[in-house]
Amino acid sequence: MKSNAYENILEGTWEVFGGYLDGAREALICVVSAAPLGEPAHAALQSSFARLGYGTTAGTFLSLSGTEPGDGVPPLGEKEVFTVLEGLDPLMLLVTDAEAGAACSRAYGQELPLDRRSRLFGREARAFSSFGAMLDSPKGKQAAWALLKSLPKAVS
Repeated sequence: MKSNAYENILEGTWEVFGGYLDGAREALICVVSAAPLGEPAHAALQSSFARLGYGTTAGTFLSLSGTEPGDGVPPLGEKEVFTVLEGLDPLMLLVTDAEAGAACSRAYGQELPLDRRSRLFGREARAFSSFGAMLDSPKGKQAAWALLKSLPKAVS
């Protein structure tokens, strides 16, 4: 057991929900999606985090259906979504699709608007209707980057 209570909570969250998590353990930016992100979306987000000054490994990725298709883990319910996000305690929340946005809204009892700046439970939040689909066109990529760059920049 670590002497820092926050580290204990973080470690416990990874222990219980590790089948749904991938990426950075510290969860500076938590990326929530209904299903695991494809490589183009994952790479685009990591690149965006670097451009915002957080480096390429700032993201913790939470897939509500588990990190591996067919791994047998049940989808997370609203209580579990709340528990894992509060256990990770990210600085910022980035939601990649409408289904995950609805799950976060239910978990927090607060509307999480899509495709615009917002806050969820005091955190900076950005929720996309479909981040992956936005990457399919130059106009979509521009709109995605416009929303991503509205996140707070890292202080150097």
